[in-house]
Amino acid sequence: SVRRLNSSNVGGDGNRRLCHETTCVVLGALVENSLEGQGVMRSPKIIPRAMQTTQLQQAYYEDLPHVRPQGQDTQAFQGKEQLSGATKLVGAIEAKVDQYISDVVSIIPPVIFQNRASLTSCDGYIPGLAASLQEYFVKQIQGKCTDTYRCSQDAGFACTNHSQMLPPHEKHFGHAAMEQKIDGEPFYHEFLDVFTVTTIFRGERMLTTRDWLDLQTNEVRVINVFMSPEWRSGSVLMIKWTHAGPGKLLGTSGTTSFVSMSSENRATWSVVNIMVTALTAFDVTTILMTIGWRWVQRRQVIKDMPDMKPHQLENVKEAFHLFEAVDIFDVAFRLMSFVFSRNHEETYPEPTTVTVNGRDVLLEHNQESIKHILDVPWTDPALTMESKVSTFMSHVLEYEQQMSSEEKHRQLGFVLALVYFCRVVIYMRVHPRVAILYSTMLEMFMDFVHFMVLFLILYTVLAFLATWQFGDQRADFQDTQTSLYTQFRMIWGEVGLSTGGVHFNPTLGMYYLAYFLMVFCLLLNFFLAIVIDSYSNVKEKIKECTVENSFFWDVGAALMYPIVARLRGWPQRWTLVRTLMSLDLDGDKKNDEEQEEAVALTASALAMSKLGVDKDTASSMLRHYHWVCPSLMIEWKDSGPELEHQRILNQWTVIDGIREKLSGETSVMDAIEDAAEGAEAAAEASAREGESPDPLQDSAARVVVVDAGMDNPSVT
Repeated sequence: SVRRLNSSNVGGDGNRRLCHETTCVVLGALVENSLEGQGVMRSPKIIPRAMQTTQLQQAYYEDLPHVRPQGQDTQAFQGKEQLSGATKLVGAIEAKVDQYISDVVSIIPPVIFQNRASLTSCDGYIPGLAASLQEYFVKQIQGKCTDTYRCSQDAGFACTNHSQMLPPHEKHFGHAAMEQKIDGEPFYHEFLDVFTVTTIFRGERMLTTRDWLDLQTNEVRVINVFMSPEWRSGSVLMIKWTHAGPGKLLGTSGTTSFVSMSSENRATWSVVNIMVTALTAFDVTTILMTIGWRWVQRRQVIKDMPDMKPHQLENVKEAFHLFEAVDIFDVAFRLMSFVFSRNHEETYPEPTTVTVNGRDVLLEHNQESIKHILDVPWTDPALTMESKVSTFMSHVLEYEQQMSSEEKHRQLGFVLALVYFCRVVIYMRVHPRVAILYSTMLEMFMDFVHFMVLFLILYTVLAFLATWQFGDQRADFQDTQTSLYTQFRMIWGEVGLSTGGVHFNPTLGMYYLAYFLMVFCLLLNFFLAIVIDSYSNVKEKIKECTVENSFFWDVGAALMYPIVARLRGWPQRWTLVRTLMSLDLDGDKKNDEEQEEAVALTASALAMSKLGVDKDTASSMLRHYHWVCPSLMIEWKDSGPELEHQRILNQWTVIDGIREKLSGETSVMDAIEDAAEGAEAAAEASAREGESPDPLQDSAARVVVVDAGMDNPSVT
């Protein structure tokens, strides 16, 4: 036994001592200043064996309610002396702190949250069995409690309503839910290291930590916050489990991070953001100007033809649409981009200036939340531990929600960039060579829609069959939604067939065979056939279009024309097109562009038109178009792709033709044709005069024709 502590046990250093015979124990000061330093000495218990940690906890918490709180003098504490804490530590040991070995550090102890479902009667779920189950469990309890125990008549059986959460004031493990809600639901908080021990003391009760999770647990979230000072980055790690049905939990995990930009990167991003805003305003202005230009052109066309009938006027308006669907989409999309750009500035504001150790430093927006977490006043004795923990949890949730908000902002940017990607495909329709993807998609659209109707019906039926037959046996077919996802994975090759040694299921084999034949062998090949057929049609149309050149050549020519036109006095392209459309070059009172035969356009015709150019200017303009687009010339012929020997032969043929023209010689084939025509003309003349044709001339013609196949035919 240890004799009762009295004033004679106070040493000269101010520390209290517990002494027994010649042995004394010095009571040192508390490390945590906010904890109460008062207590009472009670009779020690001697246990002649080693005790487990849980037994020590149990013994401590059993005596804790007998400690008199400070400032109270109740009957229960009369005669018991209070213990005041020592003023300083005794026998401090010098320790060495090693360098931290990682660049990434956890700045908080991991925390865990849960929201809890409410209990309800089972009548709403199994009305026919609820009463029988309740009576069954009551009888089980009565049979065990008849003689030995006094038990309540409650069987402890109830159902859980996971669609309705507990009210926030309901306590769990000694405290109510947090004031700050997560996704609109009340959550209970705890430090994760609580689960390193088996029991804790809460609300004057000993609690088992494994009971923190029970039947009413609906969702659990574990959060940890990391920091990498070198990279100025912070990360939030979240692991989440959600109740997904009886005996089933759905687990997900993810990490959200940020990196504070340097001053150089911030300046670059500011310039880019200003450019995006300026280009957005420019695009909207250009679209509106294009709509106004269409209106002016339509008014000009109507003015040039005042005698139009009402139906003709409607045709003109149909031909000159002021608004197109893509214009409305572009304007709305540019406005969304503008809003996103402004929201981007609000999400990532400029750093603020704070004073640290007497000097001003910059603090990034994301770093403010981390600073709040690090600055929780744990050593402030004026605050209770409960308030400190609540403040700490609130700052952690604020930081996690801030990171979630930034992640949503990035997701919105991803969607906008994806829409821009689709818009780029539509932009490529300006030239046949690069419009092949867009044109193929338009060509196959209706066939693809009807194919998807067929595909989705058969695909869903197969998923339903898999759920119906194998839902109770295989997790990947547990419901229709999961079966649809499993079949999608099977398209990518993740079939998941059983390996050897497993009992073969013939029904499952029939399903896999039906899916393979219908989806892989037929439907997917149908889709490929639609794409290939549409692509072939588009390629054929491009081949029929002879006025286009390569994409780069045509873009260069289009950009060059306004400059050359201004230097040489050529009309604008729109004026040139309108004038050419109004001309009747062959004078047959029909539209030249609707005739199958080509109509020649000469410099004289251009000079006499309403363009207001002279013949020399018109000639220079025609030479320009002859250079830019040779297929506009009447004598142009599309030779198509050439083999190598054909290309070389054509080169020598051109050279031979030039040589013959320069030397004045008549080519062999021309001589043969002239001789044949002369023989025919002489024969006709002799026939008209009643004379028989000269056999020499006739034979000469035959000889010329026969000798035409020789290497050196004679034409004399």
